[in-house]
Amino acid sequence: MEIEALTKMIESLPAKARKSVEDLVIVMSYKEDAISSGRGFGALRGKIWMSDDFNEPIKVFHSYSYTIDLKVVEKLESLPIQQQHEIEAHIDELLSKLD
Repeated sequence: MEIEALTKMIESLPAKARKSVEDLVIVMSYKEDAISSGRGFGALRGKIWMSDDFNEPIKVFHSYSYTIDLKVVEKLESLPIQQQHEIEAHIDELLSKLD
């Protein structure tokens, strides 16, 4: 496709679509630069790893942080929203008594 025809097509698009085209051109330009320089997506594949316990709480900071049992959170999130709000209100009431 000729550049003039492509330009006309892009100019005829709504502003939001033109922005999407602009974003795509920027990403594709970066991708080409990254590929040619060896710094693109996946360039470090196999060179970086995360420990199996990456998401586990750090024991040194345990006394500084508030932790919550994720199983409790999952159970709460599985409840109907109204029930979640009722439980949240009860917790807020209990916490206010601690102050």
